[in-house]
Order: sequence, then structure tokens, then C-alpha cells
Amino acid sequence: MRWLPVGISLYFGLVACGVTVEPLRTSNVLITPKDLPPKTDIITNRPQLNLIPRAIQTEQAGEAVYEQLEAYRQAGLKVITGGEDRRYRRLKRIFSEVHRKSHMSDEPLTAILVDTAMFQAYTKGGLDVIFYTGLTERLTDDELALVAGHEIAHIAAGHVAEQGSRDIVNTASFGRQAALAAFYSIDAEVEADRIGLVYAALAGYDIRSAAGLWDKLERYAGNTHFNLFVDTHPSHAARSQMLAVYSQQLAPALETIKTDADIDRLLKCNPLYCAEQ
Repeated sequence: MRWLPVGISLYFGLVACGVTVEPLRTSNVLITPKDLPPKTDIITNRPQLNLIPRAIQTEQAGEAVYEQLEAYRQAGLKVITGGEDRRYRRLKRIFSEVHRKSHMSDEPLTAILVDTAMFQAYTKGGLDVIFYTGLTERLTDDELALVAGHEIAHIAAGHVAEQGSRDIVNTASFGRQAALAAFYSIDAEVEADRIGLVYAALAGYDIRSAAGLWDKLERYAGNTHFNLFVDTHPSHAARSQMLAVYSQQLAPALETIKTDADIDRLLKCNPLYCAEQ
């Protein structure tokens, strides 16, 4: 049997044919990283539970993305992966700049744009990040760079595989199929915020301005297109405050960048996370 957690989004109004899908609950976590031999996250130096090799993540996520894109097309949505579409060219430029400054720069990550009004971007943990025009058209370049960094950070930190690993362990414990519809924990979201902020900053974007993204979301809170699963993620206000603090903490380190070696150094160890602790 293949184990694949389905896509996990930064902006959580999942939609199929115009109908909002309610969040599915995962099974109770019976075994945590503390219960198994420790494995260290290569980015943040934190313990993690990750039983799924990267090659398998990539293969299964690719299959899931293919099926998802076909579903979009059958629903009459335009899926844009290249060409001269102005909206896609902008997204690809920003995404590529952030990608090149990330831990995933050696993997061929791809941005995919779906023409729909929902305010959403997500990854299934493989090589693709899916963005909706309802998000990209409402954000400044700096804000969009932060979203791109956040989603790339989810891939780099292996958050989809971590959730899938918990499902595998708990399925074995129960002797039945676990819920494979995963969502990121608050800790994973905060971690992706920190890592993604570094990626966007190293790509030359104004992360102080980007932190206002969450203030913008707060203004849209009454719009059904911006329905968030607030029980599993930090509030807009909390994320805005955290990113403002993170930006201040990171600023002195950014001023030390003079060469590519300095960028590599900050990817390994900076005020927001450090794999060399």
C-alpha cells in the first residue's frame, strides 16, 4: 500500500467545484518523535519523525498533483504551467527567485497557476506548488515571495512526509487505515513561516512589507473565499506579529551578505533557525 498525505495548504479554503471542503481530522497521534530513535531535521536541527524517503515523496506527490490538475480541468478551471500569460510570468519570476535561494535549489520545483478566485497556495510535498489567481492577483511581489518561500519551506522541512509518517505509525498501531487527509500543525506552520521568511529575504524581497500579508488576510476575514481553519493554525494577528519580530531578528544578519558564501552560511545558520546548534 502507498502512503500519501494529501495536499496541505497555507491558505486553507479548499474548494471543489465551488464547494468548500471541511477539514478532515487525522487520527490521534499515538507515537510521536519522542517515542522513536531521533532523526534530526537538516534545516532546523529539531527532532522529527520522517519515515518516507524523498524519492517516494516526489513520486507519489507527482501522481497526486496530476490527478488534482485533471480534476481542475474537468471542473472548467484553466491550469497554467507556461506560455505568455502575464499572471503566470509574474508568478514564475518571483517563485524562481525565491527557489534559487532556498534549500531546495538543486531540485526542479515548479509553480503551477490555477485560474480561480480562491485565496490559496499549497504543496503536496513533491516538486510542485499550486497557486490560485485569487491569491496571486491580490498580493504584492513581496507578499507573494513570502508565500512562495513558505510553501517551499514546507517541502524542504518535509512536513507532508512527517504527517504521513504519523499516519503510518498510527495505522500500524490501530491495525486499521488512518486518516490520510493531513493538515499542518501550528508548529509546522510557524517553522515554515520562519524558513520561508529567510528564503524571501535572501531573494531580495522586503520581508518587513511581506509581514503585512496577514493584516491583509484579517481585512478579508468576512469573505467566504478567505475561510481559514483557525483551530489548526496561528491567527492572522499572531502570524503578523511573529513575522514582524522575525524580520527584526533577521535584519542584522542580512546586512552581512556580500557573497554567495554568505547566503549559504545564512541558510545553514541564522537568528531564526540553525542546523549547527
